[in-house]
Amino acid sequence: MKVLVIGGLGNLGSRITEYLLGKVEKITVSTRKRNLKKYFSNKLVNFIRIRWNQKFIDNLVKDSDAIIFSAGFNAKDSVLKKKEALDFSKYSMNLITKAISKYPIKTFIFISTAHVYDSFLSGKINEDSKTKNNHPYAKSKLISENILLKSIDIKHTNLKIIRLSNAVGYPLFKDNKVWNLFVNDVIRQSITKKTVQINSSLLTQRNFIAISEVCRFILYILENQNFLRKRKIINLGSNKSYSLKDMISLIQKLSINHNIKFSINYKNNINTNEKFKLDYNSKYITYSNFKVKNKLKYEIDMMIKTTNQWYSHND
Repeated sequence: MKVLVIGGLGNLGSRITEYLLGKVEKITVSTRKRNLKKYFSNKLVNFIRIRWNQKFIDNLVKDSDAIIFSAGFNAKDSVLKKKEALDFSKYSMNLITKAISKYPIKTFIFISTAHVYDSFLSGKINEDSKTKNNHPYAKSKLISENILLKSIDIKHTNLKIIRLSNAVGYPLFKDNKVWNLFVNDVIRQSITKKTVQINSSLLTQRNFIAISEVCRFILYILENQNFLRKRKIINLGSNKSYSLKDMISLIQKLSINHNIKFSINYKNNINTNEKFKLDYNSKYITYSNFKVKNKLKYEIDMMIKTTNQWYSHND
């Protein structure tokens, strides 16, 4: 199978690319980055500098059996560049869906986000929950989702829109934009400052899933074309949600193995009586043969190790 990863050098895309090496026939990564020698060996990955015009996208799609789309603006940049983020989602998806209508492919996987449901996730959420988040990041994902749902014929192409919870995992490259994510931010602060500033309520719950499990799920889809074939939208998260307090405690315990100790500065009152329970699940994965494993400790431990190597000597 020839797989194209659009955004394959981003934080999640690079991990997907790495995981698929040796498991599929050919991997092509489309990217805007230069100086590609510091990334994957060119013998393993075919790099293409992407150009967003119809002829170029047609040729990319024509030469692919499956496409994984993990490109786009992150949450922070979606706010700073709102118009560009929304325009990119609309323009890129229109080009891709037009190309797929001419050259149908086996599988199209779009990485969306759990945050399309709400800006603050709480309570029970599954694929039937309403999408009501007006944050630019969520809106940009929904624009892409809607174009895909209207334009791709699932009789010919297995469309999977993955609404992903908080993916936790070590970055492959130092220049990946990952440090505004909660777990990553806590770990880098612990190493560079020896103290961690927490601005959110500690009792807030979030659903964290290991990036290695996200990669495994994507390969499962590629290898099992009949897996939930009629389900175009699938929530992907772990079987358990953690409070921020629990996650910080886990990071502290794993940091000790690397001789890292840090203090915590709480902006909000730790003794708040508020409770924010989150049950983020999929109606469909639960009853399928795919079972999400808990690999958070592995991912966090590797992130501590990697971040320590990169930043331990920095101020």
